Amino acid sequence: MKIIEDDNFLNKHQKEQISNGILATSFPFYWVKTQIKNANLPNLVHVLLGESLHGHIVEPNKIASPNFYFCKNVLDTFCEKHNMSYNKIHRACINLTVNSPFKNGTIHNDHKFNYTQFILYLNDSTGDTLVFKNKRKILKRIKAKQFKGAVFGKCLHAQEYPKRGRRVVLVITFS
Repeated sequence: MKIIEDDNFLNKHQKEQISNGILATSFPFYWVKTQIKNANLPNLVHVLLGESLHGHIVEPNKIASPNFYFCKNVLDTFCEKHNMSYNKIHRACINLTVNSPFKNGTIHNDHKFNYTQFILYLNDSTGDTLVFKNKRKILKRIKAKQFKGAVFGKCLHAQEYPKRGRRVVLVITFS
């Protein structure tokens, strides 16, 4: 499986928008009991585009936040640099997690159909992303580093919970 990692693709304006906007204490995140089936912990999420999340009504394929356009622009910047294209964004959200008694989240796929996943670490964190060959064998550890983006195809993956502070990650699935 091809995994592309890049920590030098955002422009100055995009980095400032992340640091002074999304990471600001006033940016709204919402409590979600579970985002994936059999999840071991709840988390905070800011839905940009997606389906209904337990208790939060979000229409399928409808933009749920004005921040969607900025985040789509970030995806476009990454795709342009790496000569990638897409036809449709399936889901986009910003996840915020904190330290937990569990080492990592539930191992999962985001969708049943084929897709590509873009993640962008919005802050420095000890919460890496684990890409699995199967439910027991880690294929790749994507190290968390502020402004680092990564793209990978449909596969089992999970987040590591940060040892301290928060882990804030933009996640966009597309095809």
